[in-house]
Amino acid sequence: MTGASDRIVREATSWPGVHAERGSRGELSLRLGPRELGHLHRDRAAHFGFPKDLWAELRAQGRIAPHPVLPGREGPAGAPEAA
Repeated sequence: MTGASDRIVREATSWPGVHAERGSRGELSLRLGPRELGHLHRDRAAHFGFPKDLWAELRAQGRIAPHPVLPGREGPAGAPEAA
């Protein structure tokens, strides 16, 4: 069985223009041209960016948490803490 990150990469790179590349900190970056859509830290963490209105809606629903490195910004997101 493949891990969650493998499934995410396979799906995202099937979209037109999206490719994966290694980042400078060992993360796997999913990119559309020069723009990073998000990045994966193996199966441990995923960080993606969302438009601010969608970010606020997902945050209110408890589906995302602020990005751990950018906690004061709306847009960059990580997974919510496990219960």
